[in-house]
Amino acid sequence: MQIGNQQAAREMHAEHRKLPFERYEKQARSFRKVFGGLIGFALAFVFIMILPYHSIQAESHGVARQLASLSPPMRVTAEA
Repeated sequence: MQIGNQQAAREMHAEHRKLPFERYEKQARSFRKVFGGLIGFALAFVFIMILPYHSIQAESHGVARQLASLSPPMRVTAEA
């Protein structure tokens, strides 16, 4: 009788050891999905928001340089 109880205890212990691992695997899958979505959102944000902003800034600097080269320098004269 003792051997049967020990065997049942071992099986129950093995079953209880599997439960946290199975729970971890389910949560790991969810984490991977959420993390992948977050990375995708970050990349989309960069391409939708940051890159156009950067190109507009670069273009405005170019326009400012062109305007500076077209206009004559201003002279300050003192009136006495």
